[in-house]
This record gives sequence, structure tokens and C-alpha cells, in this order.
Amino acid sequence: FLDIARHLGKDRPVYALDWPAERKTTDITFSDIAGECIAAMRRVQPVGPYQLGGHCFGALVAFTITNLLESQGEQVSFLLLLDPPGPTLGIDQKRLSDRVRFHLAKMIQQPSPFAAMSYLWQRVTNVRRRTIESFNNEDDLTLYHDFAPKIFSGRLTMVLAQDTFLTQRPDHDPRRDWQAWAQDGVELIATPGDHVTFCREPLIGALGQRLALLMDSAEI
Repeated sequence: FLDIARHLGKDRPVYALDWPAERKTTDITFSDIAGECIAAMRRVQPVGPYQLGGHCFGALVAFTITNLLESQGEQVSFLLLLDPPGPTLGIDQKRLSDRVRFHLAKMIQQPSPFAAMSYLWQRVTNVRRRTIESFNNEDDLTLYHDFAPKIFSGRLTMVLAQDTFLTQRPDHDPRRDWQAWAQDGVELIATPGDHVTFCREPLIGALGQRLALLMDSAEI
């Protein structure tokens, strides 16, 4: 979040909440994680309104924190989901075929055969890493299955990275399913880059400035 924070203004403090890697998620719910995060938040700011955000899995945590705060009578004036997974777990065969077509097209666009093979090797390496991580993080997968969001009472801001196979069929993009979980609708921002690069330099500049304006308007 460091690159994002640099573009949100010098007068806006940004606090990162991290779940220690050595802590397992066995028998822990999203509400448990959210409760611990809220306790840490209140040591800095005892009462709302709060402005919250999260990237990927962290977006699910941020949404759960928001649900829990609202159930306690607190206000969340700004909620940001950065390229989140869908609110429900599931991968269908159509999405898998979209992924294959997307990466084949990217290979063809490479400037040389060597670059194309390098791109393919990078993708294969990523798949291998994610497969290993999935076996090592079965608890996280179980936790995701138990994710049960409630409707957010405000307006949701959601940033979607565009360098992904999901953009081939927007009507099947699971990230867009979040639009049903915000009472006042969604501010949807499509931004260049993939799941990692969109929130880093040099791509973050324009996005960061836009987010700063949205956060400012939420404070009024």
C-alpha cells in the first residue's frame, strides 16, 4: 500500500493491518479477523467515521470489518475494494477457457519468439507457485468458503485491474458481483495493469489522485 499512500495526500495518515504469516486460520472466521483489526483500529481512532480498504483477500477482510462496525452502530464513510475476488467462491470451465485464450493472445503479441517463451515460462511458474500455495493454505480456502457478507449501507468504491482474462467477458466477471452488496451503488474504476502492477508505480499515479478526491468528498 506504500505506493497508494504516497498519492493520497500528505495530511492523510494510512495505517496497514497485517495478519501475521505464522498465524494459522484454522477455526478462525472472518468475524474473528475483523474483530482483531477493529481492536487495533480503535487504539488509534476510538470512534468513526472510518475509511477502509483492502486488496485481494484483504478486500474481504475490509468488507467484513465494515459489516461488523455497522452492526455496532459505527459509520464507514468510505470503503475501497482493490481488485477483489468475487463475493462467492467458484471457478467455472468458461472462465478457465477465457484464461487460456487471454494468455495465448498475450503470447502472440510478444515482440519475439524468445519473449513469447519467456512469457509462457512466467505463466507456468505462476501456476506452479499458486498450486503449491493452495496446498499450503487449505485453511484460507476453507475460510473463503465461509465468507458471508452483508449489504454495506453506503456507496462502495471498487478498482478493477484490466490486464486480466476476466475482462474478456465482463458479464461473467465475478468481481462485478459486488455491485449487489452496496446499498448506495458502486463507484467502479477500471484501471491499467494486472492484479499486482495496477497499484504500484508507475501506474498508481492517476488512480491514487482519483482515490484521494473520492476520500475527500466522503469526509464532507
